[in-house]
Amino acid sequence: LPHGVREEAGFRVVKHSLHAAHQLFTSLPDVVGSISDQMLGQLLEELLFRLHDPLLQGNEELEVLMKGMNELVMDILHFARPNHVFTVLIRFLYEGAPLSGGREPSAEFVDGVLRCLLEMARRMHSFVGALDIDVLLYDAHMFLVAHPPSKYRGREFRPLRLLKTILNELVKIKGEGIRTHLSLIPTETKPTICSYLDLVLQQHAGTRGG
Repeated sequence: LPHGVREEAGFRVVKHSLHAAHQLFTSLPDVVGSISDQMLGQLLEELLFRLHDPLLQGNEELEVLMKGMNELVMDILHFARPNHVFTVLIRFLYEGAPLSGGREPSAEFVDGVLRCLLEMARRMHSFVGALDIDVLLYDAHMFLVAHPPSKYRGREFRPLRLLKTILNELVKIKGEGIRTHLSLIPTETKPTICSYLDLVLQQHAGTRGG
């Protein structure tokens, strides 16, 4: 087949595959929830890399594919098990995160991950009943152990700011009850996450008092 015909055929295959996956995920959301952590991570990684590939930006012919990939990302955020999504996304933010194929997380990729986490934080009230808060706090704790705020004093490290947003949303929902979800955290060592939660609780108490 001529090269142009092969490209057009490949384009149609990808387009219809994305559409079929979107239809499957939206009509049978439990399918997304049954995806393993490893597969979920690989799928999100590939979608976010492609969506934020500078070579694919601004190409009108590829807009339909970009739209299809974006729909799949939103399907995952809305229908996958929330703890699995949080765990995968937070692990992407580790400095030197081990991505498949030896790829390095680009600034655009990290931006996409942060946008996904922000979407999850904003929607948290809608799926909190399906969320294991203890596990999410453990994920946050492990990230803070690997990336102590003191390491970034005086310079911007956006993942830390986003992590604070997630903790803020948790406190909005649980209030003082958030302290009952520290079962997986070694509180006797006074980890950073406990200080963060204390600060957020004080801020919320001050807002209510004001």
